[in-house]
Amino acid sequence: MKKILLSAAGYDPTSGAGVLIDLRVFRHLGFQGMAVLTAITSQNTKHVKKIHCVPAELLWHQYRTLFEDVTFSGIKVGMVKLRLFRPFPAERLIEALKGKKAIGVIDRSVGFGWKYGPICTELRALSPEIGPAPMLSYIDGLANLDITIPHIERVIDEVNAAAQGKPYQEVTWIPMEE
Repeated sequence: MKKILLSAAGYDPTSGAGVLIDLRVFRHLGFQGMAVLTAITSQNTKHVKKIHCVPAELLWHQYRTLFEDVTFSGIKVGMVKLRLFRPFPAERLIEALKGKKAIGVIDRSVGFGWKYGPICTELRALSPEIGPAPMLSYIDGLANLDITIPHIERVIDEVNAAAQGKPYQEVTWIPMEE
């Protein structure tokens, strides 16, 4: 029997985030995916115009109804998006990443003189608080290049493998390898 994962996320009509991308990631990893909608957005690929949050009662009803007859193997593939780099949200990131089996960081820029991208460099400084999880740094989207779905799938595969204790490369420059 196929393992089932649950995504609790919003609906992004562009498929760039939310339940649509979660379900695609689950399928890519060989899981069956199900979803509870938390919000519906009106957006295009550049701007979110409006967000309608699903009422708490309906959200809870979706969740309870699914759990009546479905046993989930896990809930959600977590992603964190930074809105601002400074001030760096160290406390919130420690809270979000503490105890994870592996962490993948996609940086869209590079800090010269450093081995990693700037976000990964900051996160590595928090390693004592986050814990001993492997941290994989990806440099992608430089010079306004797109970060594509195959790039994201690659990151997911490699971080998942690192979480299972397989060897991994600490830094990967994705556009340079294509």
